[in-house]
Amino acid sequence: FFLYKRNSRTKKLIENEFSVSCDAVVVIKNIIKWLLLLQSLVSFSSVAQMAASVHALNSFSGTIPVELGWLSSLTSLDLSQNVLTGTFPHTLGFLTQVMRLDLSFNAISGEIPEEMGLLKNLILFDLVGNRLKGTIPSALCSNPNINEGATKKFGCDAILCAAGMFSSSGFSSDDSVCQHCPEGKTTLYLGSKECLSFSQRDVLEMFYKIMGGDNWPDALKENWFDPEISECQWGGVTCDSNGVIDSLTFPSN
Repeated sequence: FFLYKRNSRTKKLIENEFSVSCDAVVVIKNIIKWLLLLQSLVSFSSVAQMAASVHALNSFSGTIPVELGWLSSLTSLDLSQNVLTGTFPHTLGFLTQVMRLDLSFNAISGEIPEEMGLLKNLILFDLVGNRLKGTIPSALCSNPNINEGATKKFGCDAILCAAGMFSSSGFSSDDSVCQHCPEGKTTLYLGSKECLSFSQRDVLEMFYKIMGGDNWPDALKENWFDPEISECQWGGVTCDSNGVIDSLTFPSN
């Protein structure tokens, strides 16, 4: 009887929490807090049914909680147009019932986990506008249901244009097909809508950041980022007679 009372009271609390969401923002972390509380009070499957759909469009920041993968009955997850960062949680691949997954227009980085290929019921999958790299899992590309069946015609491009390619939408459809960037231009991420031109200095600046240039010996950092000095005179960099970089020398000692 005591357990029943606790369950009823807790279910009432969760109903109140969700009723508030009709008029105010429900932060995902608060939802997870309730789910964790209920885990010890009621069966987890019934908790998952209470959260069959999660939608957010409220400038959420931070990383996507890995705990979202516990919502085994989730059918729709829309976190588009927020400011989410960090990598793509592999646990989202455990949402085997999900049919709609929209993480577009955030700042999610890294690669798309192979586990996402487990989502056989996926119909809408939108990742445009992030900072994703690498390749798209083949199991996603061969899923004939994704994005109105566009994968049957365009394969992986129906999800995101590959690196070095672009389209007006960031993916291939009957209205916009992924194309290779013009010579001298490229893209930084999957799903790009335009190609960019990068100068030698731009590339060196990216090299510096990725390779932890702040920790280099002073001799290798000499002249770096000095606007008055050619990159050909930066530490570790040499150029040919035309000013084109032909050598980078960064030994370990």
